[in-house]
Amino acid sequence: MGGVPQLKQEGTLEAGQLLTKHHFPFFSHFFAGASGTGAPHHWHMAAINTIAYGRKRWFLFPPKDSVYSIKPVSRMLFEDVPQLRDNPNTTMLECVQEAGDIMIVPTFWGA
Repeated sequence: MGGVPQLKQEGTLEAGQLLTKHHFPFFSHFFAGASGTGAPHHWHMAAINTIAYGRKRWFLFPPKDSVYSIKPVSRMLFEDVPQLRDNPNTTMLECVQEAGDIMIVPTFWGA
C-alpha cells in the first residue's frame, strides 16, 4: 500500500483507502452492550452477525457511501442520522435485528 490514508472530516476514511486487494482471515468476535451503545460507522470484509439476546439497530451504507468514523454512536444518532436520511445523494438502509435474526453485511458495506 502507498502512504498513510488521510482522515476526512470528523475522522472518517473511505473504504477503498485502506482495503484494496488484500484478503483477510476469518475472525470471530463477541460483544455485549447496554442500550444506546455500539460501534461507530465502519466497514470491513463480509460479516455474519447474530444476536442471542436483545436487539440491534443497524444503519447500512453501500460501498460508495461507507466511511470509517471515530465519532461516538450517541453523537452519530443525533448529528448524522437525521441528515443522512434526508440526503438524496446518500443511500442509508435502516433496520432492527432481533434475537435469533442473522444479518449478513457484504464486503465494504458500512455499518
